[in-house]
Amino acid sequence: MSNGGDTGPLVSEPAVGSRARSEESTTRPVSRGHTLVTVALAMLSAGYYFHILIILDVVVEMIHNSEYSRAILMRMWNAILIGEIIGQVLFGILCDNVGPNITLCTSTMVLSVGSILGTAARGVSGDVAGTMWLDAIARGIIGVGIGGIYPPASMIVIETQQSKTTKSGRVFILMTNAMFSAGAPLATILFLIVLSAVRPGHLDTVWPVCVGIGLILPTATVCYFGLSVNWTRYWSVYSTELKRHWITIVHTCCLSFIYNFVAYPKIIFSSAILFAVVDGDLWRTTGFQLLLGVFALSGSLVGAMLYTYLGRRRTMVMSFISYVIIALIMGCAYGRLVKIVPLFVILYAFMLFMGNMGPGNLLGLITAESYPGRIRGSFYGFTASIATVGAVAGIHAFSAIEENLRKQWVFIIAAICGAVGIFIAYFLPPDATFVSWSERELQDDKTTRVSVPQASFEQHNGHPDQTLSAGGDAAYPKAQSSVLSYIDDDKVCNVPRNFDIS
Repeated sequence: MSNGGDTGPLVSEPAVGSRARSEESTTRPVSRGHTLVTVALAMLSAGYYFHILIILDVVVEMIHNSEYSRAILMRMWNAILIGEIIGQVLFGILCDNVGPNITLCTSTMVLSVGSILGTAARGVSGDVAGTMWLDAIARGIIGVGIGGIYPPASMIVIETQQSKTTKSGRVFILMTNAMFSAGAPLATILFLIVLSAVRPGHLDTVWPVCVGIGLILPTATVCYFGLSVNWTRYWSVYSTELKRHWITIVHTCCLSFIYNFVAYPKIIFSSAILFAVVDGDLWRTTGFQLLLGVFALSGSLVGAMLYTYLGRRRTMVMSFISYVIIALIMGCAYGRLVKIVPLFVILYAFMLFMGNMGPGNLLGLITAESYPGRIRGSFYGFTASIATVGAVAGIHAFSAIEENLRKQWVFIIAAICGAVGIFIAYFLPPDATFVSWSERELQDDKTTRVSVPQASFEQHNGHPDQTLSAGGDAAYPKAQSSVLSYIDDDKVCNVPRNFDIS
């Protein structure tokens, strides 16, 4: 396969199923641009649904009052986040079997089905309990769709970039986390429009309209049907790559777990916190929620520019430190801050800004860059699912903290957990620039090579022309177990990925 304006030959990256067929088309400029637009729309739709449900929690509470208890609220978010875990793992594996395009198409369809059920969720004869259960089921399906969008979207953006540079990393951030964050102000603006349009006292109309209007955003991608996969040989590839990348997996999973454990409760319960601070004023709550969304989006955009100058590790550490400082200020001065609502909201917004600027942006980028293409979707999905487990644990832990301790302890304990994130982020590898597997294999062609059971696997999928040697085995260097070249002090040096962090 040739690569646009590159003059030298490139060896194709091993692919699975339909990905081998779709790679050629995604390298063409027009197809690449069309694909990136599709990814952006898919991520925007996922962000819209996630954030509109945060706002609608307040509306449902106003409609049903005491019947919408804390236990029901927790059930709703359990459904969404557990659905995300299922979607991230299931669709991550699907990526490596049938390709990211058909996977993205399928996940957006699942998201659409969930939104349709959410729009139509009504109990028999106005039964509130029945309505809540139907809504929980709908939110679970929406969660599967949201979680399922992440692995294929990340794979598509990474693999459509011809040169793996800081510019391609910026494109990744803008197409994934930034678009997801853009869903927050979009959801808030549409909510304000719908709220202004309905007659007073008809909040029950706002809920289905806001959920249903999101059906405009999910868009289908072109679906390519791949060949069937021999699971026995496919698992041999997984086990081989797992041995090579287990330290990377542990590292990214730990950092993702900590960040989501701390950040998700502050995002999910933001409307409820603001609603209590402004004494139940829905309009002020929505306005402040819009401000939080704008700050979160700004953090993502600033982070996309800043990390190219500071590097991944410095940006993450700086963001975590700022997050911890702001959380400590809010926790220690909580009693005074709630009496000065604008200041409280500004600090809250800056806390979300810092979280999105560092780990919110870069964890997905680092995870997507850390694995070869043939197993990137599965390993990315697994890491993302661990992050969502952290989110589930976080909302339950901080809910219990709020019920049993004073409210300021929610922020103080978040700061303590953030300090753990600083420690883990500090031990990230030095700044890295992604190098494709084909480039890595060409670089290591003169070094010692080891065989991986890939030839029979590729032959089974109809891609014998993608082998790298006469025997057809994919080649990897013994000392090099990563796709990353680390850059430190402006000098390029190759280091083994399985570094010692002790």
